[in-house]
Order: sequence, then C-alpha cells, then structure tokens
Amino acid sequence: MVSVIPSYPKGDTEETRRLFTYWLEEQEADFPLKDVNDDSWQANLVSLVESCVAPDVILHNVPVKTPGRSGWIDFMMSLGKAYPDSQTSYDLIMVEGNLACAHWTYTATHVAAMRSHSPTGNQLTVTGMLADRFENGKIVEHWAVIDRLEWLQQLGAIDRSISL
Repeated sequence: MVSVIPSYPKGDTEETRRLFTYWLEEQEADFPLKDVNDDSWQANLVSLVESCVAPDVILHNVPVKTPGRSGWIDFMMSLGKAYPDSQTSYDLIMVEGNLACAHWTYTATHVAAMRSHSPTGNQLTVTGMLADRFENGKIVEHWAVIDRLEWLQQLGAIDRSISL
C-alpha cells in the first residue's frame, strides 16, 4: 500500500532548485583536497551546513551519533577526514516544490579511520540517492540511501561473495 503525504511537495520549485544546487556544489567545493594537511575545508563545511540546514533537521538513514545538524556535521567531518580525495558526481537531480532528490556516484580512497574501520587504502565507488525537504530556505528533512554492502565489500570488511 502506498500512502501519499499531502504536504509534499509545496513551495517554489525554482527556489528549491537554486538552494539544492548550491548545497550540492558547495559540499564538494573543497574536495578532493589538494593538501590533506590544510583543514580549512572543515570551517567551510560547518559554515555551509549552518547556513543551509535547520538546527533540528530530521535525518533518515544517516549514521549519526547525535540527532540534528550537529550530528550531521560530525558525520560529514569524519567522512571528509577518512576520504579526503572524495569526488561526488550527481547523475540525476529532480526538484518539485520544496522537495529535491539526487542520484549520485561517490569515489574515494579510505585513508583514515572512520567509526570502527581502520584505514585500508582501498579505493571505492558507490552509488546512492538523497532527498532533501526545504522550508524557509533551509533543509529540514534529509533522506539518504546508499549501497552499504557494496561500500563494506570494497573496503574489504565483508566478503565480496555475499549478496542480498
């Protein structure tokens, strides 16, 4: 059974497209890092998130320890440190009203510990999708879908013969 949430989408599609495009482009502005010892990307990322994301943003399927914007910042920081050469391409972007979605491809090399995973030096390429809902110019809800099995297999944390 499919349920439809009547409050989605609403709002100005073109304004949402502008906000979403800015959000996606600026997240990638410092990556891949030209100098892994230059940590200016961290202040840039905090500033970006604070300007684009509501403090009490609702996160779906994002592995954060703390809810809201601060948890998302912590997660994004750990990702940037573990994968400083990361590059994300957006293969499809769709926007309607206050809802924006993207399908992406992420390529990076695992060079520092993240969560319980020690650095492997492995390069990975994974795909996923995201959706953001905007209100008053800020992201108030975020959904993420990623092929975590493929990610862990490419890191060598899970046998590649396992499939779902």
